[in-house]
Amino acid sequence: MFSDSDFKSMTFPIHGKKDLKKVAELKLVEAFTRIEEDKDSKIRYLCYMYDKGSPLPRRYKALKKRKEECLRLAGVSSNQELYKNLIDLTTQDVSVLVDCIHQMLIVQKDRVWSMIIADETLFNENLMRMLRPVEMDKDKDVLASLKIKSEISKIQEEVNNRLDASIDKFYGDDPILADKVEKLRYSPESIANSSR
Repeated sequence: MFSDSDFKSMTFPIHGKKDLKKVAELKLVEAFTRIEEDKDSKIRYLCYMYDKGSPLPRRYKALKKRKEECLRLAGVSSNQELYKNLIDLTTQDVSVLVDCIHQMLIVQKDRVWSMIIADETLFNENLMRMLRPVEMDKDKDVLASLKIKSEISKIQEEVNNRLDASIDKFYGDDPILADKVEKLRYSPESIANSSR
């Protein structure tokens, strides 16, 4: 499915490394030191999921499928409790993991990538809110609930448009260039520089 060379552009080069203590770049994220349980698996998952050089966001556009594949690569099997907790981000140390993601995005110094992550998260949170049924036992609140869902729907459309624009900026809105990026695993900038 993936080759080792697919991971060569990772800011946090954890792929294929047995001992994460030897990956110097991980020291740039102080929050990693605050993970207490399942530290190795969580760090690997976060790196596969949120490192802009990871091939997984390009290969798996569907967030749930991407999370599942990141967990598989991180060595977390689907029958472990940790698997579901990381998919839903419901671990006991969720605030530490959010700090890790935040610090990883800062270290990578790419606003567009950060917006993609933030907008994907917002989109999925809003989608869950919209899918929840209206509680009919609160008749006076039904109209308010429908109004709120309508507003969330408008926000979703705006977020989706921003997300499309951010993805175009990140991967390049030129389909030929984007295809080369996907095939060669280079950034649009490096391809542009090589054609000069």
